[in-house]
Amino acid sequence: MIVFLRNIPNDTLRSDIAKFIFPAIKGGLFREKGEIKFIKLLAMRGMFVKTVEHHALVAIEPDKVALRVIKKLHSTHLKGKRITVRQYSPRNKIRGYYTAHNDQRRELEITEIDSPQVIGDRKFHRIHASKF
Repeated sequence: MIVFLRNIPNDTLRSDIAKFIFPAIKGGLFREKGEIKFIKLLAMRGMFVKTVEHHALVAIEPDKVALRVIKKLHSTHLKGKRITVRQYSPRNKIRGYYTAHNDQRRELEITEIDSPQVIGDRKFHRIHASKF
């Protein structure tokens, strides 16, 4: 399942997202352990308003763990900013246009941010860096 993190701080790295999610995906005595498959950082720029919003897409398996991540991290703070965490649902496009004629996303320019993979904790890096 792909999890969507909305309105993350603009200086957030992939490693920050991984550290933020890790406590929610680690297994426990009666909890299944999850795995992060990929992390994508996105910048959405309004073409007319000239605003920039930063978001992240995180693929987590299995789905049961992804739902636990959503429940545990929704409306929490990442680097001092409150973020929204929900399941990602792709929008339908027909011939390159969104199906709803009044959809505000038509005016967005979406770019993927290629952030450096800086992880300070060596143990964390050995365990998780190969996944990103």
